[in-house]
Amino acid sequence: MMWPLFYDLALYPLERLCLGRWRRELIAQAFGQVLEIGAGTGVNMQYYSGVKHLVVSEANDRMLRRASARRAVPQLQTDFVVSDARHLPFGTGTFDTVIATLAFCTIAQPEMAFLEVKRVLRPNGQLLLMEHIRARKPWAVAIQNYLTPYWRHIADGCHLNRDTLESAQNSGFMIVEKHDRLDGWFVAARLTLDAGASAESYCR
Repeated sequence: MMWPLFYDLALYPLERLCLGRWRRELIAQAFGQVLEIGAGTGVNMQYYSGVKHLVVSEANDRMLRRASARRAVPQLQTDFVVSDARHLPFGTGTFDTVIATLAFCTIAQPEMAFLEVKRVLRPNGQLLLMEHIRARKPWAVAIQNYLTPYWRHIADGCHLNRDTLESAQNSGFMIVEKHDRLDGWFVAARLTLDAGASAESYCR
């Protein structure tokens, strides 16, 4: 189990370089009743505004305690829940927006978690997702495959080589908007369950 302070220190350089900006841009699209899964130490807390109610969930109780101490928007009604993303303790159709940033790389059965997200989303809801994913180039994939067994032991089960968007699509989500980052090593995407939505996909 990764310690919260180590997690924050390890990510700090990337947060300053690019992750913070990407998080802000993604979370700006959130609306209504919002659930964040795999919230870690609450790095995203500072970027929430204009939503009705935020539920922050995380399986690691140490991480969640640090997240609750970082409540950056005092006027926002926020609840903190210790929860495995594969077994969300919320009713069907509860949320307008579900957010996951650098979370599905660590979930043991990501497809199971995506099905739970589908269940708790309202029919016209959205999933906002930011992940590092399987690289495009064969040499990069080879490096990811080699490092992942070791990296998982020091990074709370994180897989460097997952094709998370493919897992989402296989679970019934449709990509509405997609932005590739760092030559495809990271991706930010908005996904929906609404079959009538335009399946526009683009990168920048």
